[in-house]
Amino acid sequence: MKAKMGISFLAAAISSIALAADPEAFKAADANDDGYISAAEAGTVQGLPEQFGKVDANEDGQLDEAEFAQFEVMGTSN
Repeated sequence: MKAKMGISFLAAAISSIALAADPEAFKAADANDDGYISAAEAGTVQGLPEQFGKVDANEDGQLDEAEFAQFEVMGTSN
């Protein structure tokens, strides 16, 4: 029973991140259209420069769509 609840919670969390992702916002911030948001490009999104290090999960200095979606979720929960 606990395993089913854990799986359900995880599925709900993933769904909420997917629903929060705004592909148009990502595309607007990705000025050079390389599929990533750099630290410089992050300056165009309110609150992102301050959260950049927290959402750059793989610490590669850029955000992919999944990392940007995490920022969007964080922004709606604050």
